[in-house]
Amino acid sequence: MALEIEVLKQELKTMVELMDRIKESEAASAVAKDELERSHGAAQSELKAAMLRLEALEAEMREVQGELEEATAAKTALEAAMKETLKGTASVQRELQVCLTDAA
Repeated sequence: MALEIEVLKQELKTMVELMDRIKESEAASAVAKDELERSHGAAQSELKAAMLRLEALEAEMREVQGELEEATAAKTALEAAMKETLKGTASVQRELQVCLTDAA
């Protein structure tokens, strides 16, 4: 009977040790879970900030694209005006040449 009691004590001791290990493991798991949730929250915040920066850059890009289109249109208009000026200058030169020829 004493042997059976000793075996039961040893089994009880082993069970208590296992229960302590389970509690330690659960505590470590809870800490890891909290850390994971904090890092997930931080990552979500960083992602939101990056998305806001991306939206701002896209808005700036659209603005620059609009300015580029306006500049291109102004350049085209300026080129057309320069062509007309050159045509007018050539016409005036021809008329001046005719006048000089007639005067001579």
